Amino acid sequence: MSGDRIAGTLQAGLGPIRARFTGQGTLSYDSDRFAGYIAGEGSDATTGTRLQAHIDFQVEAVDDAGSVLVLSVRYGLRGALAQFARGPLVRAFAAEIAAQTGANLERRLTGDTEIASPQAGSLLLRSFWRWLRALAGR
Repeated sequence: MSGDRIAGTLQAGLGPIRARFTGQGTLSYDSDRFAGYIAGEGSDATTGTRLQAHIDFQVEAVDDAGSVLVLSVRYGLRGALAQFARGPLVRAFAAEIAAQTGANLERRLTGDTEIASPQAGSLLLRSFWRWLRALAGR
């Protein structure tokens, strides 16, 4: 696997709560397995909250005509915003962000250069419905 340093920002919001994490990490590919990972950390200057994340990805063949990109996301928060990270609604919010990240990666892989950036309200609403569906499934 190769390892390349990367830097960037991640903006997220849940209702009136807004955070902009700035940080750096490592991007690594294993071309033999069509897999890799992104590991990094960052912080939100306004709240002092720190975010650590690890994303594993792998391209798996479905059939002769297509493939699937499989993502696994783990994250941890420390600081002022961490108190919100324990609730099921915030886990649903994180799942929605991961789903949108996957959709954006799929767009890129198919040659579409337009990246979706949803409004905070629509993201919150989809997260709420995801949370309700999870409750109903218990």
